Amino acid sequence: MSVLNATKTSGLAAKGEAALKTAGFTSITTGNYTGTAPTTSTVFYATAKLEATARAAATALKISTVTLDPAKAGTTISIVLTKDYTP
Repeated sequence: MSVLNATKTSGLAAKGEAALKTAGFTSITTGNYTGTAPTTSTVFYATAKLEATARAAATALKISTVTLDPAKAGTTISIVLTKDYTP
């Protein structure tokens, strides 16, 4: 699972990572999002098998948009944080 910062706010992905760890998630990477960001923070997941985990992560981060999109999720789950995300 990766948490990606699509804003100019330094440390936003790390704050998302911390919230996920508090919720019991492990194996999280962080970074900056490249490309055109979604208009709202979004959890992208790669396969239907990952949907429940993606929705649980979205709940932990208070993100309402969860989308099946292998192109954006890679092989697992990618969480893109935009300016609407509040840690």
